[in-house]
Parts: sequence; structure tokens; C-alpha cells
Amino acid sequence: MEQKTILIADDNALSRSILKRLFEKEYTVLQAADGKEAFDLFREQAGAVAAVLLDLLMPEYDGMYFLEQMRQLDPACTVPVICISGDERESSVIRSYHLGAENYITKPFNTDHVRRVVHSAVEQARSREPAHSEYDNMAMLGRLMAVLNRCYADKDAFHTALEIVGAYLGADRVSLYIKPFQSPAFQWRREGAADSYLPTYRWMLDNDWCAGMSDPEEWLLYVGPEYGNQKQFSAYYREYGVRTMQWVKLDGVREERAYLSIENAALSNQDIVLYAALQSCFSLAVKAVELGIVDQQTGMYNRRLYTEYMRELSHSRLTGLGVIVMNVNSMHQYISIYGQDAGDELLERTAEVIRRFAGDTCFRTGGDEFTVVLRNRTREATETLMARISAACREQNIGLSLGCEWRDTGINPEEQFKAADRNMRQAKQKHYDSLNVTNRTS
Repeated sequence: MEQKTILIADDNALSRSILKRLFEKEYTVLQAADGKEAFDLFREQAGAVAAVLLDLLMPEYDGMYFLEQMRQLDPACTVPVICISGDERESSVIRSYHLGAENYITKPFNTDHVRRVVHSAVEQARSREPAHSEYDNMAMLGRLMAVLNRCYADKDAFHTALEIVGAYLGADRVSLYIKPFQSPAFQWRREGAADSYLPTYRWMLDNDWCAGMSDPEEWLLYVGPEYGNQKQFSAYYREYGVRTMQWVKLDGVREERAYLSIENAALSNQDIVLYAALQSCFSLAVKAVELGIVDQQTGMYNRRLYTEYMRELSHSRLTGLGVIVMNVNSMHQYISIYGQDAGDELLERTAEVIRRFAGDTCFRTGGDEFTVVLRNRTREATETLMARISAACREQNIGLSLGCEWRDTGINPEEQFKAADRNMRQAKQKHYDSLNVTNRTS
């Protein structure tokens, strides 16, 4: 049956009248005042409907009711539904996309735009090639940026952003890989899709996130013992239903890149402009977050992130935890003799040495104090790292006092920091005693 019918569902008679005049010369127009009436008409027409123009805010049976019933009737239905609503809430936009809406136009609407969107949606449905117009992309990106602008103060906003991208692209899963935040806030999956990224994140956490690896593809090669080589990589894809995967590289303020992973998107790779725009949007957001967690002088993570990180560790299942606290000796005296610029240069050199050996697990927790946190490492590994940092600093004539605390039972991050700090201060006292000078702590 040829699809020559447009179904308009809106409780506002004036809106229905305006939309009817737009399409009545080329389509038979059906009208409904709520979601239930609209669904009954849709079911009765049995294939004649070319598109549905759906208001969401209707009494009793709203637009979401129609979308839910339509999805239950035929999950593979290709009839485009264009939501035209005064509801601008992110949650409504996202949910409508989840339930299969093709597009979302907010009221008051431009009639020329509505006509273009409907004609484009009908043509794409006939050719079975899902696509979005440039205008649609811009509208989605606008919503995305509005959400990402909140990520500096609320990192959970990333989850909403991933949800917007996943729903718009028709993807199964969208994940953001950004150190050191491996958490549910950076993962989204469509309802019913397998949790393919969960073992990936679990492995990344257990192994300090891809130490020595440069690309996400390498991480997935080593997700766990059952997927430990190239041959078994395909098994990983099969188990989690991964047919296609796009990796979008993101730039931040640090050398290490972040990545956006999009699995099984309905939109093809040929929309290069859209993916480039996504790259720009998320790169700006990553930079905003990193500016709040990275110490600009040394490039280390700052005290703010240290506090968050230790709080998260206190709720994590760990096989071992090592904490190393370090403090530059006689920093105040050094500055008084050589000047503030020389003192800044000493701090930067010290941080460079620590980062070289400790990687991304180090923090600047005070003016001349640094802390390294080692999760799931042995006592020997913790003590060896401390000795290597100490030796490297001595080679560069950097006076550094160090103290550590390691536990595999009774793990308490904050208590271990305090114990490591006490051990560091004892080491500092021994240093001053060896010089036969008055006790100093800085």
C-alpha cells in the first residue's frame, strides 16, 4: 500500500489546523487529539501512514504513550515520527529518540522547517537510509553543548551528553574514555544492548588504564584473560554484538588523549562533518574538566581530584593499596636564597621525575608536597617505586623526603595517607638531624 497519509496528533486545534494546511494538498491528513486516538488511527491505517507529527504534551494519553504503543506494535517500524512539542526538557528529547522518534521540533515552529523535515524523513524512510539534515545536526549539537557546558561543575552531565549522542545516532553504546574517571557517568547503552564496555572498564581500572598502550583498540585486545589476543578479539565483538565501532579522538589540556567510542550507530561513517563536530564538542568539555583537576604549574592532578579519587577508592574493592607521600626539603630556604622563579623550577623538575616513574597516579597535594596512589599493587612494587623516585631525585640534586604505607587488609585510603605522611615527616626529621639543624617541615 502506498503511504499517502499524514497523521497529526495534537490536543491544540490551532496547531492541528496549521499542520493540516501544510500537507493536505499532497497527503490525506488524519487528526487526533491525544496519544490513544492517534495510535488507534495508526493501527487502523495498516501501512498507509507516511509520517506522524506528534505533540508530546497532551492530556491523559500523551505523545510518549503513542511512541511506546507504536514500538510494541512493531519494533522495526520505519514510519518516521516527528515530535512537535513545547516540551524542551532534555529528558523528553532523549526519551522520544529512545522510543524511535525521527526528529524533535520545539514550539513555536517554523512551517517551512516542518515541511522540509517531514519531506526529508519520508524520502529517507522510503529508501531505508537513515540520515539527519544539517539543521537537525545543528539542533542536536546545540542541546549537546548546553549539557556539556555543565560538565565542569557536574561530571554526571557527561552521561546525559552520551545519552543524547546515542539516541540521536541510533547507537547501541556510547562510552567516554577519559582518565581517571572510569565510572557509570561516562557510559551509556541503549536498553537491551549488552554491557560490552563494563569488562573494558574493569580491566582498565585493574591495570591503571592501558599502561604502555596508545590506542583504544589495544585496550580492547586485552580486556581480560578470555580476550587476551588478536584471535579472541573477534569473540569479544561477537559476544557483545559489536558490528561497527567508531573511535573519536578527543584533545584535552594534557598529552594523553581521551576517546569517544560509538558502537553500532545507525548513522554511517560518511557523515564526517557530524563526527568532527562531536569531536570538537567533547574536546572542549574534556578540557574544561581537566582544567579543574590538573595543577597548571606541574601538570599533575591537583588536590581537588585527589580528594575525589580517594573518596572513590574508599568504596572500591581492592587487593592492595599503596600511598607514597613526598615533600621537597628546605623549600622555603631555597626560595629565600635563589628566588621564587628558581623555587618554581625546582618544583617542576621534581614533578617531572615523579610523573616519569608514577605515571597518572600522582597528585600535587600541597605547595611542595606530592602524593602517589597505587591501587592493586604489591608492597614490593610500592617500595621499589619509592626507591626509584628517591634515587632519581638524588641524581638531579633534588632533596626529597618520602614515606609510604601499604596494606592488603583493612584498606582505608585516608588513614593510609596520614600514616604515609607521618613516615615522610620522620624521614624529613632524620634528614635535618643529619645536617644538625633545627627541625623544619618544609
